[in-house]
Amino acid sequence: MQWLYVGFNWLIALILVVAECLVWFEAGDLMLLLIRKVGEERALGKEGVIRLEGGGTLLTNPGAMIRWTMPFWGLGTVMVLGRLLLMFPWTHDPGSRTKGSPGSQQEPKTDETTP
Repeated sequence: MQWLYVGFNWLIALILVVAECLVWFEAGDLMLLLIRKVGEERALGKEGVIRLEGGGTLLTNPGAMIRWTMPFWGLGTVMVLGRLLLMFPWTHDPGSRTKGSPGSQQEPKTDETTP
């Protein structure tokens, strides 16, 4: 039954890898979508937006654009950490408990010579 648990963890980890790639490689598009939803002038400042005659827009504030991209990079980082926790859990095996540890079935050995 443990193979099912491990297989499920690896499946979720694989799904997270795909989601990480989508978030990281599409962070620029997601940033532009978010900026357009909020409004260019509000997100980047009036001096960071240049309107062209043909209706186009130039976004010229790289610092603000990086700040708008950071949440997506942070989401990708959290996804990487979650994937690592699923793939390589840092918990001990319940079957490897040492003698005398809480929850173990065996009584700790005592030295007969001590009072």
